Amino acid sequence: MKLSELFWVFLRIGSISFGGFMALVSVVEKELTQKRKVLSSETILDGISLASVLPGPVAVNMVAFAGYELRGIRGAIISVVAVILPSFILIYSLSVAYFSYGHVPAIAKIFEGFIPAVMAIIASVVYDLSIKHIKHPFQVFLCLCSALLIYLVGGLFLTILIFLISGLAGKLFLDTPSSVSADEKTIIWDKKKLLNVLGLSVAILMGYVLIELLIPEAGIYLIYKQILFLFSGLSLTLFGGGYVFIPIIQQLVVVKMNWLTVKEFTDGIALGQVTPGPILISAAFIGYKVAGLTGAVLGTIGMFMPSVLLTILGAQGYRHIRQSTFVKAMYTGIRPAVIGMIISAIAVIGKTATWNWLCVLIMASSFIAIVAFRINIIWVILASGLTWYFLN
Repeated sequence: MKLSELFWVFLRIGSISFGGFMALVSVVEKELTQKRKVLSSETILDGISLASVLPGPVAVNMVAFAGYELRGIRGAIISVVAVILPSFILIYSLSVAYFSYGHVPAIAKIFEGFIPAVMAIIASVVYDLSIKHIKHPFQVFLCLCSALLIYLVGGLFLTILIFLISGLAGKLFLDTPSSVSADEKTIIWDKKKLLNVLGLSVAILMGYVLIELLIPEAGIYLIYKQILFLFSGLSLTLFGGGYVFIPIIQQLVVVKMNWLTVKEFTDGIALGQVTPGPILISAAFIGYKVAGLTGAVLGTIGMFMPSVLLTILGAQGYRHIRQSTFVKAMYTGIRPAVIGMIISAIAVIGKTATWNWLCVLIMASSFIAIVAFRINIIWVILASGLTWYFLN
């Protein structure tokens, strides 16, 4: 896949991925695995596993992993920029309207209609992945246990624990000759790519050092540095997804820095939820309030770039260790557990839906349209929003 094509694919994905991390992953899986067939479903599940245990916004880490698998470092960076760009443009426009006129355009009702369609999209991905990767009753058990635990308890520690237990269970109970590839390849590290990743890491680190040394500690430049360093630090300490991290961000930008009022912060998070892409694009809203367009750009870069770099580093090693027979056997247990995590996302999103006959009808018809008729999810989402707007 050409880099230009990769950019347009992820730009489109970023424009329609309403509903958070699993919704974005579902769109990525539909586009790259089912439609274009450039990534395997195993790679998508492996990317979710890696992104879930690294710091930073999980959805963007997953996109960086997919881009790296397709076109290396440049692919990862282009994919991330493209998937963030639509939500950045939209939230920047809404931020200008919000702080200029004190209100957000009345689009909430249409966005509300997207929710049952998003649940249907995620459910269709669960359906497709389950057919491919759940072949044994014990895998069904691992899948359901993972779904219940993530939904009822959640948290990074539990996620890691589920990965470990499911992996060991896969090795102990599901390790059969058919569960791993017969033609084991020799693990060879690509030294050129590894050096490129390390070089990029050093360059970014030196950039931060130069900003600290050369940019004066006064006036607007001090504000710029504070925005960049604050969100960069948050990116490297963010575990467990955007919703888990919201109270920490509020404590810093509302209480400590006094950049926003409680109401402004709440409205900014709401805007992050109704725009496509990652919820932590709200960093652009905060940055805009503090320092205009430059602040919005710096907040976005700080929130997403450091964790993307970590994902690229992780992907470079991850693609080699997963060639091991032992790791392949473990993944016969880990992949059903990841599918269970995706199932739990349907329940979490379902809590935000307005449940009535129309919601159920939209969800059921969207699922059938996607699975049975393979209708493009763009049209499914748009039809759902308009149907809700006119009939509810």
